[in-house]
Amino acid sequence: MEKLHNVKDAKRELKQNSLYEPYFEKDNCGMGFIANIENKKSNKIIKDGIKILAGLEHRGAEGYDSETGDGAGLLFEIPHAFFKDIISDLPEAGDYGVANVFLPTIESELNEIKSIVENTVKNSKDEFLTWRELPIKADAVGVQAQSTLPNIFFNFFVKRVNSSKEDFEKNLLHFKKKKIEKAVVCSKH
Repeated sequence: MEKLHNVKDAKRELKQNSLYEPYFEKDNCGMGFIANIENKKSNKIIKDGIKILAGLEHRGAEGYDSETGDGAGLLFEIPHAFFKDIISDLPEAGDYGVANVFLPTIESELNEIKSIVENTVKNSKDEFLTWRELPIKADAVGVQAQSTLPNIFFNFFVKRVNSSKEDFEKNLLHFKKKKIEKAVVCSKH
C-alpha cells in the first residue's frame, strides 16, 4: 500500500475514488465503512479500511506527536483461514472466540494476568485454547506510543459442545470479561 503523505492527500484520494463528500463531515472523530457488496472476502477491504483511517484526521491518523494514532482500528470478522494456518488444533469457525488483549511488559505481571485469564476460563463453561503474541514494530509508532507500548496478545477460547452460539458469545463477552477484570483488580490488593 502506498504511504499517504498527509490527511489532505488522503481526503483528496477518497473524494476521487469513493463516495466521500466533504459536506457530509460533522464535528466528531469520524467513522468509515468498507464492504464488498457481493460479500466476497478480500484483503483489499482491509487495505481500503487502512486508507479510511489515514483519512480521518483525529481517529488514528495522528496524535499530538503526529506519529502516534489515538487508538482507532478496524473491526472485521475472525480470519479463520489465517488462524487455522498458525494454530494447529483450532476448532471449526464459530466454535471458538478470540480476545485481543493488552498486557503489561513486566514479565511477572504479564504471567500473573495470563494465569488469571486461563484459570477464569477453566472455571467457566468454556475451554482456554492458547495465546498468540502479536508481532509489534515498535519503530513504526511515535514517541508517545513507544513510551506506553504494551504486549499485545490474542487468546483463544473454545466453545463447549453443549453451548449454543448465543450462550457462548454472551459468556465470552460478558461473563469472562467481567470475571477476568475483577480477578485482575483483586490480585492488585
